[in-house]
Amino acid sequence: MTKEFVVKLEKTIHEKDLLDVFCVAFEGGSNYWINDFEHEATVVDGGDAGRTYTGIKFVYDPEDYNQVEPKHNPVTADDLARAVQMILDGSATAPIAREQILNCLDELGMVDGDGADAILQVAAFDEVVYG
Repeated sequence: MTKEFVVKLEKTIHEKDLLDVFCVAFEGGSNYWINDFEHEATVVDGGDAGRTYTGIKFVYDPEDYNQVEPKHNPVTADDLARAVQMILDGSATAPIAREQILNCLDELGMVDGDGADAILQVAAFDEVVYG
């Protein structure tokens, strides 16, 4: 019988990597649910580098049955960092995102659309609500 060990690690995540997660989520990963909300993304023009998203504010409509009220609104890079921690420590279930986060710890912005979507959902709702 083999032993299993729990290892906790501390890792610094740079704000630029979190902002890259916003970009991946906004430009593909979260489109299937985010467009049900009226929303305003905070964008900084990056010139030749393109746009940098720094946050999102949802306009929740309680009459719209497609919407779940966000627990955190607006969502900022701080919320994304909290979501990454929740996914890694297991307090939010998002297996695909967890695997991607672990594989991309040195460059979190390299998660794919599914991973970025799960991170954004946990940042807004404390759980994956859609898909």
